Amino acid sequence: ATAGGASLVVQLPDVGATASYKGSKAIVRFVGETGFAAGNWVGLEMVEGREGIHDGTSAVDKRRYFTCPQGRGIFVRPSQVTPAPAQ
Repeated sequence: ATAGGASLVVQLPDVGATASYKGSKAIVRFVGETGFAAGNWVGLEMVEGREGIHDGTSAVDKRRYFTCPQGRGIFVRPSQVTPAPAQ
């Protein structure tokens, strides 16, 4: 579906890039499709904050998509991730 003839394109981050999710610093560990829901997802290793809930293994399909410390991993939609400013 397009709005006004223009399609909304969300830029996918690069794996290994530093990003921000809900104002907290994260590292992109996975980008792509998953077995637990349609569309593209971003797997983050949270460096700051308390948003992480797993170790890179989906609780839905029990598949490991990336590896990080327990309680630091989270899957989000690409539109929820912003690139971190250059240091």
